[in-house]
Amino acid sequence: MKKWLAEGMAPLSASQHLIANTDIRIDGDRATGRVMCYNALVLPPETGAPPVTLLGMWYIDEYVRTADGWRIAKRGQQRSWAQGLPTAALAAD
Repeated sequence: MKKWLAEGMAPLSASQHLIANTDIRIDGDRATGRVMCYNALVLPPETGAPPVTLLGMWYIDEYVRTADGWRIAKRGQQRSWAQGLPTAALAAD
């Protein structure tokens, strides 16, 4: 996860992820969750993209209880809306 984040965030000048409205359903040692995220990304001018991208999205999670406590086993995302998203990212949807 650390490597993925470092590579994914490297092109950004700044970012902020605000988490809210967490819904977790526990079933024994496993659980699922839906977590709201508001994401502001600042892109450097040389990208040619809009300077600020705003995203509203949901993280769709699976959790597992380990000897060290609860851990995220899987995380996906579902975009609700976007403003200022570069054209290439829109085409990928």
